[in-house]
Amino acid sequence: LTVTNGEYTDVAYALFNGGQSLPKIAHLNGEAPMLIIPVGGRDYAIASLDNSAERFPVSFRGKGVYTLTVDNSADYSYLHLVDLVEGTDVDLLRQPEYTFNAGGRSDRFVVKLAPSLDEEGNVIFVRVSDGKVIVEGSGELQVFDVMGRLLTATSVDGTTTFDRHQLGMSHSGVYVLRLGGNSQKIVVK
Repeated sequence: LTVTNGEYTDVAYALFNGGQSLPKIAHLNGEAPMLIIPVGGRDYAIASLDNSAERFPVSFRGKGVYTLTVDNSADYSYLHLVDLVEGTDVDLLRQPEYTFNAGGRSDRFVVKLAPSLDEEGNVIFVRVSDGKVIVEGSGELQVFDVMGRLLTATSVDGTTTFDRHQLGMSHSGVYVLRLGGNSQKIVVK
């Protein structure tokens, strides 16, 4: 992971094949940003993670506008960056840079290496947050009401955010969404 504002740059590494971890130490220059991978209550510049890890947190310290990039030398087929402050989920395989505005330190990001699954092992491709419906995936998104009536169909590509009313979900209730052979039920309150 690399973060820069054009003047200052910092890096953090996640290792999945073993290797030694290296704790993160504060920079001598207080203006320089810091990327940190917290593991087990400690902050690392190089974090050795379990090979089966599907996600890991990334903290950030700095003020101003920064651009974060991720080296995909492991050639992952799924690589997403979730900004917990902004509520965004970025597919880094399609959009290799993410620009954000920061202030201070925050446990801001999660890097996802695999899609989220529900209890039955189905892919979770949609979530609802603050009245917005966030869809991850590509293809035709179909929305059905609890009676099985098609409310809307629209094309999506990557991470797409909708107002729930755009998808025909104007009332509280249970809806079924289908995308690329996957189905998911959501409850709108």
